[in-house]
Amino acid sequence: MKFAPQLNYSRSERLAAACPDSPIILMIDQNRHLLDGTPSGSAMLGRCDMLACEFGRVAACRPYDGVRLDRAIEKATESGAAALTLGKDGLRIQIVRFGNQINGARLLLICRRRAREMTHHVEEAAHLFGLTTAEHRLLKLLFDGMSLARAAASLGVARTTARTHLQRIFDKTGRRRQSDLVRLVALGSSPEKPEFA
Repeated sequence: MKFAPQLNYSRSERLAAACPDSPIILMIDQNRHLLDGTPSGSAMLGRCDMLACEFGRVAACRPYDGVRLDRAIEKATESGAAALTLGKDGLRIQIVRFGNQINGARLLLICRRRAREMTHHVEEAAHLFGLTTAEHRLLKLLFDGMSLARAAASLGVARTTARTHLQRIFDKTGRRRQSDLVRLVALGSSPEKPEFA
């Protein structure tokens, strides 16, 4: 399913308020040009709440956060996923690359307040897909934006062991790329839920 344009929808913000754990999602290109987003994303940009839209480009409201956001976007463009937290309030942003690289990278910014961390989504995925304890721990680290090599070091296992765990997670979830796996967990693991292509 394609990413449905929603910035111009006349949906009520009550929908987002009724689901406080639902993420704020923005779609950008690798140069930070805003391509699309959910109604709650549009509202956040309009309030200049950690992120703003300046001349059609997504930007952090504070200069220091802007540098960090640029680095995370660059990392996600290269490796497929990255994560960072902005500001004292703790806006947690997962950045996931998707789409073909021929026309440039497209990125999803999945934003949540730190108080609404998505660890319960990792727990839900581990239960739903029957992940082992080792697979669950690896998934949690990958979801936090770690590379496979860094996650392996953090877990105290060889990179080949981590790669084996990741392959088993792929087999159980039906995914083939780390970015797809992070996106599946971030948007909720239920197989019935539609996903972005």
